[in-house]
This record gives sequence, structure tokens and C-alpha cells, in this order.
Amino acid sequence: MIGDFNTDPKYPPSRCGDCIKNLVDNGWQLPSPSDGSSYWTLNGDAVRIDHAFVSRLLHVEGASYVTKFDRHVFAGKESGALSDHAALSVDITRVRRL
Repeated sequence: MIGDFNTDPKYPPSRCGDCIKNLVDNGWQLPSPSDGSSYWTLNGDAVRIDHAFVSRLLHVEGASYVTKFDRHVFAGKESGALSDHAALSVDITRVRRL
């Protein structure tokens, strides 16, 4: 599952921050980019509200939020950005079964 979940793992339970932990506790992998953010609020706060939940049948190689590619600005504080959300890139491979 991948998309805008409108919650950051740091949010309190009243804003569903615990929902992400519940999915992980139930066996889903949460690839977390090592830096960056997926969305900037009207106040300019950077948050991570876009996530991917990956089955244990797959191996997560890495994840990143992509705000720019070449001359294209996908998201961020720069004017002319195509969206208010960064793209979330997740690299996965199939787990080999013996």
C-alpha cells in the first residue's frame, strides 16, 4: 500500500500517529527514507504523511522522498512545484523462496 495517509508517525493517537505503529506491529514493513519530508504544511512545517507499507514477502532495498528530478520540481517550498507532496520512491525485491 502506498499513498497519502495524512498522518505522521510522530503525531499523537488523536491524529492517528499510532495507526502506523499498529500496521507495523501487524507485519507490514514501513520503508522510512533517511532524510527529507513528503509534505510541507501552510506554516512551512515539514512532515512525513506519505508512506508505503510493504508485505513481508518482499525485501525493502531503500526508500526516498523525491522533490526534484533534473529541472523538474515535484514538491517543496520552491515556487512552481508540481504538487504539495513529494514523490515517494521505494526499491523492493522479491524474497526468494527455497
